Amino acid sequence: MRRASEVIGDGIGNDNGLCESNETCIYHPNYGHYAGDGTLVSTSGACANNIGTGGLVENVRLLAYSSNGR
Repeated sequence: MRRASEVIGDGIGNDNGLCESNETCIYHPNYGHYAGDGTLVSTSGACANNIGTGGLVENVRLLAYSSNGR
């Protein structure tokens, strides 16, 4: 899944860092190293729609940081 990475060490998925089906992932709205700060919160449908998977990745719990520096 573009613009997202797998949560490593959560006991779900294969811990390869890629956001794939049936995993918990963190959404990265910014390019580069900065992913945001604050607490991780569940994202809305609008955030998930910005990723644009085309339906190839399913059943993902998508999280994002509460502040992305904007």
